[in-house]
Amino acid sequence: LLFTNLGGERRFASAVAKRLESLGALTQGDRRAGPSLSAYNYDSAYGKRALMVLYRGIMELDPLPVVPPGCLSDRPDTVKGFIMQAKAAIASVGIFKDAILGNSLFSLV
Repeated sequence: LLFTNLGGERRFASAVAKRLESLGALTQGDRRAGPSLSAYNYDSAYGKRALMVLYRGIMELDPLPVVPPGCLSDRPDTVKGFIMQAKAAIASVGIFKDAILGNSLFSLV
């Protein structure tokens, strides 16, 4: 699989890897047949946990585990700006139906 470090491409590669793994199991009779693509499959317990940690950090229920890209650890205003933009993006695509910008109340769709 060839892809860049962009999130959308990584997500697409994850879907392709998952599909190729299932096809290998169907065509060769063994789920371990062929090269392992599990490193590219983000649809796992680890991936789901990482996504929940990110959402909880954005909704300010827990601290973010890392400094977001483009933010500086010694400038909390940059992190706050990232969180506000992320909340707006999450609300605009409907991931959280009751995302209140500036408040940490939310519910999953």
